[in-house]
Amino acid sequence: QELLMKAIKEDAVELLKPGLEFARSSKRVPFPVRVGSLMRAAVDAKSHAVLTYLLDYEDAQPSEILVSRISQYGSIGLFEILLAHGWDIDSQDRDGRRFVDHSCHDETLVRWLVQRGAVVDNGKQEEDPGSEIVPPRPVLQTCAARGSLSTFKFLQSQGAKLGRRSLHLAAQVGARNSADPGNNCQNSRPWEIAREDDSDEVKKDRADSEDILRYLLDDLGLDVNSLDTDILKGVFYSGTAINYASWQNRSTLVVQWLLQRGADPTIRS
Repeated sequence: QELLMKAIKEDAVELLKPGLEFARSSKRVPFPVRVGSLMRAAVDAKSHAVLTYLLDYEDAQPSEILVSRISQYGSIGLFEILLAHGWDIDSQDRDGRRFVDHSCHDETLVRWLVQRGAVVDNGKQEEDPGSEIVPPRPVLQTCAARGSLSTFKFLQSQGAKLGRRSLHLAAQVGARNSADPGNNCQNSRPWEIAREDDSDEVKKDRADSEDILRYLLDDLGLDVNSLDTDILKGVFYSGTAINYASWQNRSTLVVQWLLQRGADPTIRS
């Protein structure tokens, strides 16, 4: 075990081979189970040489790796290896998200996936939590919350569906990011105002939220008072976009902007 872990840490196939021979003769863990465990560890450690060897010579199966795990540690290099070994680019995790959904924060990766056949136009407008198999989500709904306007427009150009909660989730995340789409900072509390020492990542997330919120209402003309669902779903579905923004209890700036744009706070789910 120690030799195998060292092989993964150093991405060294020459250490992997003798470790595998010992594991093959061991009765403690079935060898295919051991190979699967090593494959997942190689993904986590970004040990691409070890991963490639396991896929090429030890019958490791990419389908045994959770979509969320590949996405968490993913890179174009990893995806190229997996695609070359029969990986399904449209695999879903347990809640219906695919690699393209998990990658919405990275436009380069989204474009790479789409260029290689990732499907973006089959998300369900209305998610039904009662179904045994969760359908793919509308990717634009995910992008509205996690992506940039440039990524959003690219996915639109590829036929991606908008999703019923695009504005709702954008408002929720925008409030979390202290976004100010209406430039209302003069009416804000001290902790809501963007600071000069905010990290570049924080500034980018805030700007992305502002851009997408304005685009959804000003350019696409979405209904600011549209309900999130017609299906009773409970606590995670709360009505209109202003309810989602109010959840965060962090910033009132998105709430103020939605009110200025005609949001009705009396509408209930």
